[in-house]
Formats: sequence, structure tokens, C-alpha cells
Amino acid sequence: MLLIALILGFGDFISIKTKAFLAMMFVAGLFFLFGFWTFLPKTLFDDANILDFMNVNVTIASILSGILYSLTGVVFTINQRWIKRIENLKT
Repeated sequence: MLLIALILGFGDFISIKTKAFLAMMFVAGLFFLFGFWTFLPKTLFDDANILDFMNVNVTIASILSGILYSLTGVVFTINQRWIKRIENLKT
């Protein structure tokens, strides 16, 4: 658990230093990716006993990110983009 917290803290540190140009989850994700390929144990999350907690959080995050978009706003944006594309084709 401490190793996971250190990796997430490192990602947060890099995010702060780059003024969020590199997101914390992006940096931590890359670190986990290369870590699992090289030196991190494959059972890191099993050993920390947080898989059930992670499954619940992923579900909640998916639902909340879907709530952020209003359907009318998305449809309006898509319509505006298509209108601009058609206008560009006419010229």
C-alpha cells in the first residue's frame, strides 16, 4: 500500500512541477506501466487488498464522468462542427 501511495505522490509532485501539463494520473499510470514491465511485483494490487475498493471507485468515476456531459450540449456541439465542415466544403 505504501508503494502505491508513493507512486501516486510522485505523480502528483510531477503534476505540480509541470503546472498540470502532465496530469497526475498520466504520470502515475506510466510509472505503473513501466514498473510492472520491469521491477514492480505483478501482484502489487492483490497484496495491498484494494481491488474491491478500486472496482467500486472505477464504477463511480465512470458514472460521474458521464453525468458531466449534457446530451443537448453534446448534440449542439456536434451539429456546429458539421455545419462548419459543410461550409468549408462549399468554399
